[in-house]
Amino acid sequence: MTFLDLWERFFELTVPEIYRNNRFAIRVLGCQVLNTAARVWIKKAKSLPGNMLIALLGAPRSGKSSIMGCMKAVVIGSHISILPRSTPEALVEAVHKDRVGILFWDEFEEVYKKSRDYMNTFSNLINQMYYLEDISFYRTTKPKISLPMRSYYFSATVACLPQQWKAIEASFMGGFERRWLTLSIRGRLPLFYMEEAKPEAAEILAKIALYLRELQNRIIVVEDLYPKSYAQEVEREIERGIRDPLKQGAAAEYFEKILAAEVVNLVLDDIIKGEESVHVSSGVHKENSLSHSIIWTHMDYISDNMGQIWTLDRDKNPCDFFLVRPKDTLGQLGHRLVVEYDILKNLIWNITGVKPFEDAEMAKLVEKVEVARREKTAVTMRDFVRDVLGMRDAQWYRPRVEALAEAEVIRIVEHGRKKIVILDPEAKICGNCAKWNGLPCDASRVPLEAQAERELYSPLDECRYPERFEKR
Repeated sequence: MTFLDLWERFFELTVPEIYRNNRFAIRVLGCQVLNTAARVWIKKAKSLPGNMLIALLGAPRSGKSSIMGCMKAVVIGSHISILPRSTPEALVEAVHKDRVGILFWDEFEEVYKKSRDYMNTFSNLINQMYYLEDISFYRTTKPKISLPMRSYYFSATVACLPQQWKAIEASFMGGFERRWLTLSIRGRLPLFYMEEAKPEAAEILAKIALYLRELQNRIIVVEDLYPKSYAQEVEREIERGIRDPLKQGAAAEYFEKILAAEVVNLVLDDIIKGEESVHVSSGVHKENSLSHSIIWTHMDYISDNMGQIWTLDRDKNPCDFFLVRPKDTLGQLGHRLVVEYDILKNLIWNITGVKPFEDAEMAKLVEKVEVARREKTAVTMRDFVRDVLGMRDAQWYRPRVEALAEAEVIRIVEHGRKKIVILDPEAKICGNCAKWNGLPCDASRVPLEAQAERELYSPLDECRYPERFEKR
């Protein structure tokens, strides 16, 4: 079993109900711990560290605290320090002392409540630590604290309610929201939820501890993560699913970080054994399996345009560098990961807070529109959502309405604060009806101001409802 297989198995044995509801989130948290343990980097002109800042968002009793408790049980006693919930200054002191660590912070809204007091620089500090930048604290009564660039490795896992996270993002801003990956924790545990202890869980924990011990003095750098053509495909998918440019950047970076962790997971056993050529067979089913050649090389140091990847004094902190080069077919490996774990779709869902929908669901929505189109051609947005689609949750219906509009199944026009959904995009209104604020020929309740859009509403030769004008 690989590191991530053991990680998932530990959660499956320890908190099975939470694991069943949140397999993707738990897999990503495993990637976070693996990247932190191996101080993983993605080599570019300006290399990207594989560290992750993760916010677990969920309702009370969804299992956020239980997940963080399991994570602490895994890393405690290893070279990964559990950093204290503290002021920015104390956090920098702890990172300066231990160099590699994860900040666990349950009830993270505490930071928001104190953001105008002594925690007012917390967001700026986190923004710098995400890219492992140079940090200095000047103090009047104590010596200066200094963290040189790339001399430490910092990750964080926090938890709060979704509405609290929105307030935190709105308060800090300044790129804070772009650096965090939000993971939605689903399900709700019973009031008296208790899991029986399983002896196998302790055995799995011991095996994970062996992996972490082997990674203590190793730094793994992944180069040529995937081909340019695959990067363009990922970019198109992200832009289609996420409208906010800041969060598009977060999705792209975290996709790379997760993919790097999956590559390291595949070669980890062979790096520990010292076998430099790794032949990896992957695929959900054997008949669809793909072969990948992943080469790694032991090096004295690794650098990019910004300097050395790890700048800490190696005489005092000896470490071995390993450069991992996936060969040619990693794009296909990425496809396998998307198929098996729906990485890209789940990333988009978690970042936007909207669960992606499948083609089958889209077909059902189109069918509902076609049924409604037989009776009327236009409705207000409120009636469309409630009566035609049968939805009420804004986060749920908005992306679906946008998808229907993009597919030209419907058209949307605005009238002041109101939005009118045209069920038949080809609907036309005659000149008579355009002047009458009632039921026009082919559309109902269309505002007069919308008539300016001539491509939607062109005159017909004959008015279909002249009697309405007579009554008027």
